Amino acid sequence: MTSYERFICAIERREPDRVPLYEGYIDPHVTEALCPGGDYHDLIDALDLDMVRVTEGDIKEFLDEEQRTYRDKWGITYRLEAQASGFPILGPLQEESDLANYQSPDPDDPIVYRDLPEAMDRFKGRRAVIWRGLDGFHIACALRGMENFLVDCLVNPGFAHDVMRLCNDFQTRVAVGAINRGADIVVLLDDYADNNGPLMSPELFNEIVLPYLTNTVRAVKDAGGYVIKHTDGNLWPILESMIDTGIDAIHPIEPTAGMDIGEVKQRYGDRVCIMGNIDCGELLCRGTPQAVREAVRACIRAASPGGGHILSSSNSLQSGVKPENYAAMIDEAKRYGRYPLSFEN
Repeated sequence: MTSYERFICAIERREPDRVPLYEGYIDPHVTEALCPGGDYHDLIDALDLDMVRVTEGDIKEFLDEEQRTYRDKWGITYRLEAQASGFPILGPLQEESDLANYQSPDPDDPIVYRDLPEAMDRFKGRRAVIWRGLDGFHIACALRGMENFLVDCLVNPGFAHDVMRLCNDFQTRVAVGAINRGADIVVLLDDYADNNGPLMSPELFNEIVLPYLTNTVRAVKDAGGYVIKHTDGNLWPILESMIDTGIDAIHPIEPTAGMDIGEVKQRYGDRVCIMGNIDCGELLCRGTPQAVREAVRACIRAASPGGGHILSSSNSLQSGVKPENYAAMIDEAKRYGRYPLSFEN
């Protein structure tokens, strides 16, 4: 099978020739260590991963070099932290009245899709091209500030819906636009939970967030694409609702949040592809290559029988990940994850 065929086979819950490999983000330091002098695309080919991800384009307005702050196209101010991505510190919707004069970004701006043609030219048909999108919750929290938005959901749900609708309209148009431009899959990256559980009650989640997730999922699938839903944390109270939207895969089944990948596969493997879940924290950052290999084998034994499993880290590869550990993870997955599976060694 080609990497593309392998990935699509698994996301359709069928059994490919081997367990496919996915990674949502790889820190540049890890890239340089594993592919010296190469970029992200070179690394994908060097490691023979089965997918390539493409990120929505933006032009950042840098505000304060000393404070390491910038503003994005939504008008949200971020501070750059130790990792490559920024942390939102101030949104433009400080009051409900701010919404009336707020202008959301243009989903048809060519900048949005600026990185897609290069990925299409190099990988289309060989590897699954995955667009990194959102369903609206992440941006809504950043526009208002997370605490403010979560309070809105409780005491001012009409306003919360207005903000979610604004964000979801943009994100859904962009996701469909990416599929129409040749992407195969959209991964929706909004996080709904921490290690203790969802950020809101299941009832409130179903009222405020789920309709917009459903809208994006249906639009992408109607356009001919597949949908991966990513969210960290303990998802047990809301997992069934998420799967009911029609998502094709769930990622990353975070083990440190009490998400057992074998149990998820047993409960839901007939309805959704399971993606994950090698611990990207303690194990990949501070463990040994042998320990990583043992974890890969355990993960494959739990989630890969019958197909419908794509191996990945439990989140992403940040700068603290040991390159030799990730290399061991990839090597062991290719060795141990070949179908028909054999667990004799």
